[in-house]
Amino acid sequence: MDLKFSEEQKMIQAAAKEFAMKEIEPTAAETDRTDEFPLAVAKKMAQNELLAMRAPKKYGGPELNYLDIVIVNEQLGYSSYTLGCLVEATNSCIDSMVFWGNDEVREKFIPPLVRGEHFASWGFTEPETGSNPRLFQSKIVQDGDSYVVNGQKRFISFVSPTGVFVTYAKDDTGQLTNFVFEKNCPGYSIGTIDKMGARGSDSDDVYLDNIRIPKSHILGQKGKGFPQFLNIVGNAKTQLAAAAAGMGQAAIDESIKFARDRKVMKNQPLTDLGSTQWLLAEMETKVQATRWLSYWASSLRDQGSDIIREGSAAKLFASQTIVDVVRMGVQIHGAYGSTKAFKIERLYRDSKMMEVMMGVNEINRSIIASFMVAQ
Repeated sequence: MDLKFSEEQKMIQAAAKEFAMKEIEPTAAETDRTDEFPLAVAKKMAQNELLAMRAPKKYGGPELNYLDIVIVNEQLGYSSYTLGCLVEATNSCIDSMVFWGNDEVREKFIPPLVRGEHFASWGFTEPETGSNPRLFQSKIVQDGDSYVVNGQKRFISFVSPTGVFVTYAKDDTGQLTNFVFEKNCPGYSIGTIDKMGARGSDSDDVYLDNIRIPKSHILGQKGKGFPQFLNIVGNAKTQLAAAAAGMGQAAIDESIKFARDRKVMKNQPLTDLGSTQWLLAEMETKVQATRWLSYWASSLRDQGSDIIREGSAAKLFASQTIVDVVRMGVQIHGAYGSTKAFKIERLYRDSKMMEVMMGVNEINRSIIASFMVAQ
């Protein structure tokens, strides 16, 4: 694969890196400590066109492609996995509305996301299931020109800020229907989940109690929600894989910085030890592989390919690999790596979240294998 960034993509990469280091890095540890959604930073992301990147120009967005988003998310993931998740959720919602929504839905919901006035939630998981639509408990029932929704969603990110929620419920045919509504509407309430990592992502339970939505807010055909979900989730996994690559690069940089300052034996820096150099070499190799796998998958999507399998492969490899990379970084830090005084501790907790978000790795293995053995 001959993948070369265009001059525009190089500018996008540089702008994202500058923003991450200037605006995200100084506040990321505090966001982790408080577990509060970083609203001010998220608004600045929108103002710098680093959030609603898939939004069409017609609605004020930059209308970037998938490789562009991956390039940005790698840089954001370096400083905050939480904000990498926000990019994924935002653009998954926008794609859902652009692909299957009508003009009313697009005009109502997309411009506020572009301006950073609203923030998006995109969710599938329920208490009874993370991946199996047959186990869905939430219901959507037609009532005249409206639909009424009841149910509960779990581990849905960014549920508190005003904005749009794209989700799925079982209809009267027993299939899933995809729909969109405004968060914080009558019947919408949330619970609190205290997670080990990706803190500040506001990932909580959502209770849907007789929420009434217009018929026009059904996305695409009734009963076709699961195929639509599969269409979107491959892109989402690739974006999170890119954020993981950024996380791994941060682990490398933090480890080199620590090892240069840490003196051992005859007052030598830790970087002089062969054991440290071997760990760093392993980390570098694994991060490069993760980076290029996310680039490759997103490039296929931009060429029109369906990347259900490739997205699952990128997510599976990235999550396993980055946990290993950050673990090596903790090892280089020694006991200091277990303390919150060093960024590597936060990276370790965040990296483990990657293995269980957007489909646990066991599900992604099953998806990949199903393509391999299909006749």
